[in-house]
Amino acid sequence: MKGYRTIVVNVVSIVVMVAAAAMQYADQLPITSEQAGVLGMAASIVMGVANLYLRSVTTTPVGRKE
Repeated sequence: MKGYRTIVVNVVSIVVMVAAAAMQYADQLPITSEQAGVLGMAASIVMGVANLYLRSVTTTPVGRKE
C-alpha cells in the first residue's frame, strides 16, 4: 500500500501527543501548563513540516496499490 509512511507518522504523533497530554493532566510530567503549551505548538509545527515533506515525496494517493 502506497502512502503508509504518512499514515504511520501521523498516528505516532497523535499517540505521543495524547499520551503527553494525559500525563500532564495526571501530574506525571514535571512541566508547567505554559511549557506544555509551547511544546504542543512546537509539536504541531514539526508535524506540519513532516507532513509537507512526506507529501512532497509522495507520488500516488494514499491506499493505492502499485
